[in-house]
Amino acid sequence: MTDLSIAACLGEDLLAQALHREYRHVPGALDVAGLMTWDDLNHILAGHRLQPPRMRLSRDGETLLVGGYTAPMATRRHTVWHHLHPAELHARLAEST
Repeated sequence: MTDLSIAACLGEDLLAQALHREYRHVPGALDVAGLMTWDDLNHILAGHRLQPPRMRLSRDGETLLVGGYTAPMATRRHTVWHHLHPAELHARLAEST
């Protein structure tokens, strides 16, 4: 991953005036090429429990059902979390293109 200054790209008032107070969409403000590699993404997906709201997929403004790319798994303490199925996740991502 690369180091970059979001404040420098979006304006110096971002941290003082806008962060956590409003949303901004600035097309082309950040060059995200090289920000994360596929190996970085695979490492994150393999090593973390990315259940909503940490990760969620949406299409046309609607959130996709988690069951379309995960399966519920119960721990020994009966906590339920969603285990990612990479093939199903890939299929959901491919559908959006």
